[in-house]
Amino acid sequence: MSNIIFDIHISINNAKRLSRDVYKEEKHAKSHGFFQHHFYQLNFISIIQISKLFDSRSTQKRSFTKLCNKLINEPYDKELTLLLSNNKLKVDNVFKKKSEVKSTCKKYYNRCQKWRVLLKK
Repeated sequence: MSNIIFDIHISINNAKRLSRDVYKEEKHAKSHGFFQHHFYQLNFISIIQISKLFDSRSTQKRSFTKLCNKLINEPYDKELTLLLSNNKLKVDNVFKKKSEVKSTCKKYYNRCQKWRVLLKK
């Protein structure tokens, strides 16, 4: 999922940069079809990648919905169990127990379900 989020971040930031003029002759240069097409491609990439994160179909391997389902319903591997155990020694705002992870995932799962309705429009 980190690659998808990274791709979204780059696409959105590049589209924002193309939408504002910083240099004197930039507006004229960006009126060329290449830059207009590139701007629309960046928006398209962002939409597709965001949709992947909220898609719960079996064909989609990475999504917030699937991640939440796994963290709520499946047993944790040794690495994650050890991480939670080590977090008990920390004062920071981190997960220290599986129940905390599950509770938070349930909240985010419900939010994702609401957002999926918007993505279907």
